[in-house]
Amino acid sequence: MLKCSTCKETKPEYRFPMDSSKKRGYSYKCLECQREYAKKFNYEPTSDPITCSACHTEKDASNFGLNKRKPLGRNKICKDCHNERLRKQRQKRLKGKEAMDYLKQVVDGSN
Repeated sequence: MLKCSTCKETKPEYRFPMDSSKKRGYSYKCLECQREYAKKFNYEPTSDPITCSACHTEKDASNFGLNKRKPLGRNKICKDCHNERLRKQRQKRLKGKEAMDYLKQVVDGSN
């Protein structure tokens, strides 16, 4: 039997999630209290216009990806800016790969 640090009730061990970082091997909060705590951070998505933090333009909420962990329920960066960032990252990665392929050719003497 373990005592929950939030509701102060004594409950059987199976009512607590396992947590190997804790000395007793279980979380200090029971499952019910942890669920209540997590609900505070699950936000409903807004339908109001949002300003993109990358391009600083106000766009319709449908141009932003859903993210229930953010206060607006949506990402801060619009889908266009997000896709552009991913594209640049991919190009960087490919340039690095092309350079590595060239170096392998030089080292192998097949140039």
